[in-house]
Amino acid sequence: MTDIIGHNYTIAPFLKSLTAGRMPHAWLFEGAEGLGKSSVATLLAAIILGDQYSLDENGFRLTTTDALRHIENGSHPDVRIVRSDSETSKTSTISVSDIRSVTSFFELKASQGGFRVAIIDSLDDLNANGANALLKTLEEPPTNGLILLIHHGKSQILQTIRSRCVRLRFNPLSDAEMAAALTQLGLEQAPSKAILDLSNGAPGWLVNAVDDQSEEFAQAFVSNIVEPWPKISHSKLSKLFGQAISSDANLSLFVVFALHWLHGLASSTEDQRTAADYSVAWQEINQIASRGEGLRLDLSERAASCMNVLMKLATRVPAFA
Repeated sequence: MTDIIGHNYTIAPFLKSLTAGRMPHAWLFEGAEGLGKSSVATLLAAIILGDQYSLDENGFRLTTTDALRHIENGSHPDVRIVRSDSETSKTSTISVSDIRSVTSFFELKASQGGFRVAIIDSLDDLNANGANALLKTLEEPPTNGLILLIHHGKSQILQTIRSRCVRLRFNPLSDAEMAAALTQLGLEQAPSKAILDLSNGAPGWLVNAVDDQSEEFAQAFVSNIVEPWPKISHSKLSKLFGQAISSDANLSLFVVFALHWLHGLASSTEDQRTAADYSVAWQEINQIASRGEGLRLDLSERAASCMNVLMKLATRVPAFA
């Protein structure tokens, strides 16, 4: 992908620093998953390493892509991308050894005499030892080293890490931007209003979530939980419960929708106590889903536990939140 739709205002400080020749060594990209933070980080790394770009009211795009091609196929000598490996790691974490590999990477000179760029995607997967190692790297920044950190907000990060970065906040796309982004991502059929509402302006999440079955269940989730929230009733939850336990696929959809919806509420709610309540509910449902699969709990047990989290949350959230 060579184009980014939306986020012009968000990336303006980065481009301004680049033009001025005064580039801070660490940037923190914050916002909900699926907004395009990883794609933006990759494109910004490409322009740091020589690709040209244009920026107008329609978005940001590369006009040359030599560096981008090498980054995307993993062959650029001056780029290191660190991600958790869910296929080989039971805990799916970014560890201290992963961060130390970044430190070693920065000890080498850039092949073209400019920057070396590390992208850590994401801090949500960083374990405690990895976080401490990253903090040390940020406290002793490498010469001509640029660190781009991605944080979806699913877990807390050290305030000392946040304070050593320039923070860029990625916001949900507008309806018009969503339509353009979905076309760019190759979505052939327009999604339903229910799926769009659940997406919270995150095109990457929507593309991964949408299919015929998810469209039907999304409508049930929106009508029984999202629209009346927080004034949900036992009868509406019972109806949704029946659909959720009808198959593993439906329960998985319930978890996917609930987690993304709660994450969006936690990110957009200004009241800190209420935002914290949403974050705790997100963590509880995520733990129920993970623990349920590991312990092979049946569908009804997992669904009932998730519904109970939402019922308790509804009693704590003010009607205006």
